[in-house]
Amino acid sequence: MPIHHGFDSYYGIPAGEDEGDFVLGDQPTKDSVGPDQLARRYTQEALKFIAANKERRFFMYIAHRDPHLPNSPAADFAGRSAGGSYGDTIEALDATVGDLMKGR
Repeated sequence: MPIHHGFDSYYGIPAGEDEGDFVLGDQPTKDSVGPDQLARRYTQEALKFIAANKERRFFMYIAHRDPHLPNSPAADFAGRSAGGSYGDTIEALDATVGDLMKGR
């Protein structure tokens, strides 16, 4: 687990692609989302961390599952790009990065 290798915090799916296997720190959670919501869920957790630590410097590493296959773009991005489901997934992922940059 990352927290056993120098990271102060961890949220994610440690192995595989089971969206019902989230871990916070090194403890399992009851979180579960569909593959189309993974980027949003990671972003929500990252924004919580940013808000809680805004008074100090920190390093944040976010390793999204997207855009690895199979692509599952969020419904509001499906059919939005000329690049098919891959392009839609990239646009959805890009939107979450924008949310992080704006802090919302």
